[in-house]
Amino acid sequence: GPAMEELAADGLFAGVIDFTTDELADELVGGLHAAGPDRLRTIGRLGLPQVVVPGCIDFTVHGRPDAIPTALQGRPMYMHNPEFTLVRTLADEMTRLGAIFAERLNEATGPLTVMVPTRGLSIPSVPDGVFWNPHADAGFLAELRQRLRPDIPVRTRDCHINAPEFARDVVDAFVALLDH
Repeated sequence: GPAMEELAADGLFAGVIDFTTDELADELVGGLHAAGPDRLRTIGRLGLPQVVVPGCIDFTVHGRPDAIPTALQGRPMYMHNPEFTLVRTLADEMTRLGAIFAERLNEATGPLTVMVPTRGLSIPSVPDGVFWNPHADAGFLAELRQRLRPDIPVRTRDCHINAPEFARDVVDAFVALLDH
């Protein structure tokens, strides 16, 4: 995310599909990929067309399982690989992330669409998966909708984030923004 935003600030992009925004969860809860207060603001401040997806905000990124902070022990965890363990964000954190998304996206000066898959935000978030928590994810969506400017559309799709039809919808939304 931060590298993408830096390249955009350097004038290298005509628009952005921001599909993986997990740095916001790491910033809120504590994790290795915290990106700081400008994450999800830079593209909007530049006025570039953007489609934003809350991909992977349902977890924070940590090192090996034995390095997980004590405060996060007992949460659902997923071994992404031998070096990175993902830890599920809780329902109240997901609600706070909805507010953070809205606050930052409300600053956008260019065209913007938010796309949210409702059947899982990450690989381990599938029915019977270790991160499956539709209640927590719905809290994010409700808070986002409540706080987001009314002129910013939020489109949902009843599928998983990695479903081909979701990817096509995101690309179609992006192309539509570029055509304005």
